[in-house]
Amino acid sequence: MNEFTIKCSLIGFLLLFGLIMLITNMKKPELKKEIMENVSPHIMLSALKNNNKNVLLVNVLGDKIPFLIDCKDSVNNISITKEEFNKYIEDKELKDLDLVVLYCASWSCGAAQNYFNELKEKGVNVNKIYDYKGALHEWAMYSVLFPNVYSMKNLTSKKDATKEELVKLAEDTKHSYLLKDEKVSKVEIIKQLSNKTL
Repeated sequence: MNEFTIKCSLIGFLLLFGLIMLITNMKKPELKKEIMENVSPHIMLSALKNNNKNVLLVNVLGDKIPFLIDCKDSVNNISITKEEFNKYIEDKELKDLDLVVLYCASWSCGAAQNYFNELKEKGVNVNKIYDYKGALHEWAMYSVLFPNVYSMKNLTSKKDATKEELVKLAEDTKHSYLLKDEKVSKVEIIKQLSNKTL
């Protein structure tokens, strides 16, 4: 082997090694998740009391149920309506957000999931979007039971929701009429229990 062949082989090896290093260090594209995962009330409270992360809480029913989740001593109110969020994603991408949590009426409401599916169909990267299943119903009950921790804003009055408003909200969002799956269940005890009046 002559000197030229050795140098060419060495250069080829170094180029190949460099290319392999470049490819393995490239950021792999994030795959879009197919299902929306859930978060707990604890995550919601932590988000409201946090000023280090960019988090948005989105009431997808703000036009029908004009209340926003909040808490006492929140650093800032990061709870917005679906319309505000739609405008946000038109103006900006979700790159500057760490987390988006959708919420609707209650565990039995499908509005948050439907909105998640809409966003996915529009090509929005939904990897940072989660669901607070307890939603307005659960938060209203917590706000009544633990008013020095949980609270809600009334979008109509622009004030904290009163105890009477919270009780009515909890009553209106319990969705007991949506027990249709249980009422036609093939499991007899589920079917029987779902038909009992509460």
